[in-house]
Amino acid sequence: MDVIQLKKALKVFKLDDSALEGYTQLYNKFHAKPKKIGSWKSLCTPDGGKLVPYSSISVPDKESIEATLARLAVCKLNGGLGTSMNCRGSKSAIVVREKKTFVDILVEQVAELNKKYQADVPLMFMNSFNTHGATERIMGRIVETTRILSFCQHSYPRLLADDSGFLDPKKTNTG
Repeated sequence: MDVIQLKKALKVFKLDDSALEGYTQLYNKFHAKPKKIGSWKSLCTPDGGKLVPYSSISVPDKESIEATLARLAVCKLNGGLGTSMNCRGSKSAIVVREKKTFVDILVEQVAELNKKYQADVPLMFMNSFNTHGATERIMGRIVETTRILSFCQHSYPRLLADDSGFLDPKKTNTG
């Protein structure tokens, strides 16, 4: 499919101009570059000599930790639905412990880190169009002082394996 055919085919998905341009760039990049991994079976665990045992890593001093935390942000990729677990909605909105969702627990963990080191590590949620609403509702009831940001990624159509068109989003499981 050339760029003109691609843009014409994408009209049905009603992407805004920036999303259309972004998708076109990714599509062209996909076709221009050789595949990085020839065979997934060729991937393997590194040999032991290249791995550092956890017990041999020294504990950094408090100043080093604080300096590192000053440059840190936690970004949660938050696009998964619970359909593969026979659940409806966002996986991160599932109540898992003491009436808390995964989002609640993650916010508490970052808040504890910030409190322990007097840091201001922000927590960002990169939501999908499927999870954005539920995550925003959960965040609306959280009273932690942690900086919490969220944004919604574009919903791009998925290509057929033979590159002849797009998968029907109504017939695919995106969870």
